[in-house]
Amino acid sequence: MERYLEGLLEKGEERKRLTEQLMVLTSETLETIAEYAELEDCVSVAGTEYHVMEIDSNIGTWRTVVAVDGDGYLYVFNDRVAPGANFYLHGDFQAELQNAYRELWLRTANHLPEITMAFEVEAAKAAADMRTIFEKLKTWSDSVGDTRG
Repeated sequence: MERYLEGLLEKGEERKRLTEQLMVLTSETLETIAEYAELEDCVSVAGTEYHVMEIDSNIGTWRTVVAVDGDGYLYVFNDRVAPGANFYLHGDFQAELQNAYRELWLRTANHLPEITMAFEVEAAKAAADMRTIFEKLKTWSDSVGDTRG
């Protein structure tokens, strides 16, 4: 019987190893996005909304990208926790979070380039808006400076 299960066990171990690697890569990429994107930036990719948030516990704060799936629930991407499992941020029983379920991990990983580009577009829009505001203030400041003589 063991001989018949050998192939299945081998494939199962490979899937587990690949899933773990995929989770690490995905969570590291999302953490980098959270570090550089504006707090509360939001993009929608493949039917899922991704938000940059700060989640508080009694111990500290975790700045990260979370997903709000079609079911309306908020999911985090923690590669140290099993997909779909609940956990307490920093061990704080008042800060329970739900890790993304397996299909959401896979969908997010599959669309990671589009998610990254969408946050880049948001950053570009914010920079353009700030340049416009700066130019208006600079023009106003120059005109006020000219009238004081």
